[in-house]
This record gives sequence, structure tokens and C-alpha cells, in this order.
Amino acid sequence: MRWQLSGPWPCGGRTIPATTVITSGEAPGYQTLPIEDLPTPLPIDVTIALDTDAALAMCNWYPRSMWHRLLLGPGVDRATLRTKAAGGAVEWARWSTA
Repeated sequence: MRWQLSGPWPCGGRTIPATTVITSGEAPGYQTLPIEDLPTPLPIDVTIALDTDAALAMCNWYPRSMWHRLLLGPGVDRATLRTKAAGGAVEWARWSTA
């Protein structure tokens, strides 16, 4: 899973800069942080889900009433997300795209 911050995120005693990629299941590197080192949920207004699994994780973190605020990158398979997250019951045209 991969997410990217579209803006800075004040997190504890530090600020994580915009464009930082947050990963799950990958080794940390330059400009990437493992999600295990961060509090969840990630902030909804500055986090772009870069893949379908990351978008599904965000659907699990936030109530359905907030899903229209999720930011989805071009790597997200919206048809799969629609099927797995909501059984097709969400108005997907309102979802943001990055």
C-alpha cells in the first residue's frame, strides 16, 4: 500500500513534508516512511491513496459519510474499490481525484 501527502502533516513533535510517500510492506527510503511508524488514520484532506489497497484502508478508517473527501490517485481501480468498499452503493462521481 502506498499513500502520498499532498500537504504538510503536523504529526506529534514533527511535521512530515508534502510529497512524502507513506508505505506499508516496503522498506523505508528517502522520502518514504513506513505506516507502522505513524498514527492512523492518516489525515483525510492531505493523503492521496496511490493504489486500490491504500484506498480500501482509508475506507475502513473513515465512515462512509466522509468517503467523498478521499483523494484517489491514478493507480486506484475505482471499479474494484466500488465493489469491495461499498458494494456499489456510493455515488462515485463525487470522489476526488488527484
